[in-house]
Amino acid sequence: MTKSTKLLKADPRSFDAFAGDYDRYAGLCDPLGEWLADLELAGERALDAGCGSGRHALALAGSYTEVVAADVSAPLIEVARVRRPHERVRYEVASLLDVHHTEGFDLVLSIGTLHHLPDLTAALTHLGSLVRPGGELVLVDDVATEPAATRRQHVLFAVRELARDLRRLRVRDAWWLYRFRTGRAWLDHLMSDHYLTRAQYRARYTEVFPDADFIDLADATAMRWRRRADDRPAHTR
Repeated sequence: MTKSTKLLKADPRSFDAFAGDYDRYAGLCDPLGEWLADLELAGERALDAGCGSGRHALALAGSYTEVVAADVSAPLIEVARVRRPHERVRYEVASLLDVHHTEGFDLVLSIGTLHHLPDLTAALTHLGSLVRPGGELVLVDDVATEPAATRRQHVLFAVRELARDLRRLRVRDAWWLYRFRTGRAWLDHLMSDHYLTRAQYRARYTEVFPDADFIDLADATAMRWRRRADDRPAHTR
């Protein structure tokens, strides 16, 4: 196998090979968009860690003076810069573990990202350290009854969702979603995903944030934690 051939084989955990299609998928299936808006978050500076193609970062720009949106996928960041530019949003290609800020953030947000990371505790600890005194941490991730599903289970899910999508979307969009969900790139990615159960999510996140609040969503769990106004983050001590 030549070097050039190796480069063509994308990591299934990455969205790099289908960034544009993933952006369309997220636009058609974003149940958390309205939930996030209902939180009525506002402040000076926000971080969207694992921002993908920038949908939530753009939403935050309406209530924050500055938004840093970081994702490890360069193709997704390029999609964000082209499709969702905003004077208050700065897109960066970076792992959430590589994001630092001397003054911290009023909001640190991460949605659907943390199950991709090999060291969850390290990620939680780092994100917590980025919250400035009085600021808030909002973390949302998928949960499941089993760590991983089979390809067949994912295909059956796509079939069930097609019937629902035909009721809520145009036929063209519903059919596109079905083809995306049953496509090789998406199924390969899903096979690399491993989720916590709701109980495991609460237990793992409580280890780092014992006074956090949890909200059960459809196929996810959210955690909200606020740093006390008199508590200085570790990186500023």
